[in-house]
Amino acid sequence: MILSLGIIVASVILGAYWLRYVSLLIFEAGCGEEHSRSVTNLVQLNYQAVQHTLAAQTASASLDRLSRLIEEDYALLSKLLDGPQVDALERRLLTLNYRLAQLRYRLSRMAGLSQAATALNEMASMMAYCANAAGRSAAR
Repeated sequence: MILSLGIIVASVILGAYWLRYVSLLIFEAGCGEEHSRSVTNLVQLNYQAVQHTLAAQTASASLDRLSRLIEEDYALLSKLLDGPQVDALERRLLTLNYRLAQLRYRLSRMAGLSQAATALNEMASMMAYCANAAGRSAAR
């Protein structure tokens, strides 16, 4: 019983690690700015401002405000990416990774500011990738 539980826990941890690794590879490979700039200007996304603010400072009250801005961007971009032009598996992977990063932010928010800022920066990077994907699908 204990061995089975250990195997299940190890499998979940390895699965989460794999998801994070694959998502980071996707972001690095496809996070060009050719389409994201037009989408960002068109729907007035905040992820770039969040990245600049995080680079400048990490004040506690500011992190919650930045998190809300990223949430607004996610809501807008998820509506834009609901179309049939976007790969369903990629969309699910991004959604799951975003939810995990969101959970990581909430948990690290209690522990320390530097980990929370890192999680927010990762969420902002995801929004950059999603903006680029939305621009690519609109260009098709």
